[in-house]
Amino acid sequence: CATWITQSYVCPDIQSTNAVDLLKETLFAVKTCEKFHEIRLPIINQTWASAAKNIQYFSEVADSRYQTTKLPEVDGNSEVGHCKKTEGIIQYFHKNAMNKGWKWLVIVDDDTLLSVRKLLDLTKCYSSQDPIILGQRYGYFVSEEEGHDEGYDFLAGGGGMVFSFEVVRKMVEGKDMYGRSHCTCPGPEYADDMYFSGLCIKNLGLS
Repeated sequence: CATWITQSYVCPDIQSTNAVDLLKETLFAVKTCEKFHEIRLPIINQTWASAAKNIQYFSEVADSRYQTTKLPEVDGNSEVGHCKKTEGIIQYFHKNAMNKGWKWLVIVDDDTLLSVRKLLDLTKCYSSQDPIILGQRYGYFVSEEEGHDEGYDFLAGGGGMVFSFEVVRKMVEGKDMYGRSHCTCPGPEYADDMYFSGLCIKNLGLS
């Protein structure tokens, strides 16, 4: 393994928001489950958590030792997919963002390691008033052939997904012509990254 120093990415049209304000305006939501509390959460606390002003751990149980939060949408832990847990986090952010002054939601797994400073440097390049999602882009059933419109782009949840306030608002408040939500989790076993950063966004008419 080789490491070396490179210049941090600087966007061409950086916003005026400073790093201190961005820290206050960003909620870092860590998805976890009871069996990993003792194994993984201490590593986050020993590494990047200290750089994140607003960090919360969301699990299927409330554990006072690790200050985990159980959301009402979460009923047990799903071994495959975490759709209900992510939906609960999105709903929680939407409910509290105005009072807390949050403008960005960062959803990560409990084995994700990141640089808070570099992530904020990237976030500065965008406005939370635009429907923006940042992350590692993948595609599902994407084809250039005529008549193939089932596919969609999505973000890989393992590397972390960054949602602006505006895109969260559209995800929670957006309705179809029948008054149904475009972004209601079909079931706890669905892949949360593919659904919320992919199919949900496609249904909202966003890219």
